[in-house]
Amino acid sequence: MQMTITEVKMGIRELIIYAQVIRRRWKPVAGLFLGTMVTLIIISLFAPRVYLASARLQVIAPSPGTITLYGGFRSGGFRDEIAYTQSTFIGILKGRVVARRTIEAIDTRLNSEELQERTEITVDSDFIKLMVIGDTPDEAAQLTNGLAAEALAYYGELLARSSGASREFISRQLELARQDLDRAQAALMQFKIENKIGSLDDDISQQTSLIRSLRRSHDDAMANNNITKANAYNALIAQRERELQALLNLSAQYQALQMAVAQASNTYDYLLSKEAEAKITENQIRNVNFIQVVEPADPPRRPISTFSKSILALGGVLSLVLGVAVAFIWEYIETSGVWQEETNSDFPALQQPAKIN
Repeated sequence: MQMTITEVKMGIRELIIYAQVIRRRWKPVAGLFLGTMVTLIIISLFAPRVYLASARLQVIAPSPGTITLYGGFRSGGFRDEIAYTQSTFIGILKGRVVARRTIEAIDTRLNSEELQERTEITVDSDFIKLMVIGDTPDEAAQLTNGLAAEALAYYGELLARSSGASREFISRQLELARQDLDRAQAALMQFKIENKIGSLDDDISQQTSLIRSLRRSHDDAMANNNITKANAYNALIAQRERELQALLNLSAQYQALQMAVAQASNTYDYLLSKEAEAKITENQIRNVNFIQVVEPADPPRRPISTFSKSILALGGVLSLVLGVAVAFIWEYIETSGVWQEETNSDFPALQQPAKIN
């Protein structure tokens, strides 16, 4: 809805009145503003000197994943995994545990809460900028480097807990697999002893070759019309064929035992390689090689001001607002007093009645 001309004129008239009030009552506005600014400047000049040290860390790779028995996939791309690792590490940097450890390692009057308040962290791509305020240049540098070192150590401990639990689980499974392999090998060896065989396939091959050789000898005896010798070969052939049949009857059980040994051996070898991989990963995680301090903190040369320009600007704005409010309150009080005096003079009946003796 469009404003009418009358409403516009009224609005302009009110603005003119407000401007006139501020012009008449400019002294409290200016006084509050100047007083506030002078006070803030004096406080900033006499405030204790503090020093800001900074260090830069870089996430060069995602944190190694926990080794599992079966292959899987890691969700997200390489950049997403780096961002996740970076975010997790920043949370460790801001945590109370790391602050407490840093305080315990460094001689300082600060407590963990004060150290957390004096810590600031910014992110630039893969880099993390860690800034800490100290009372002296050396303290600022020690707190910054100590905080980074303790955060890396604690992060490695947290990751290693999961990796260590996975390695211990794999080690237990490896021991069970070794026991299964021993039982399978013992069963196969017992089967060979009971049936007086070495390698069943070799034994069958030897029996087959022997029977073939006996048959050729039998045929030669028949060709020479040596019936007695031929009959002897027939007896030997029949005996060897019975032995061959006995070996063939053992094939199914022998193959089952061999398969059990092969399967147990494959499982054991697989778990053995996984255990070695888990140990390497655990050591890698404990060292936290995927996060590096590329620029350690040096003692700063100059102190920093505890009062920023934004604080001065905020103080100035608030003082102006308060000054304008005081000006309008002052104007209202004086205007109300004048109105009361005029009312009493124009309407005597409203005045306090005279006392009757």
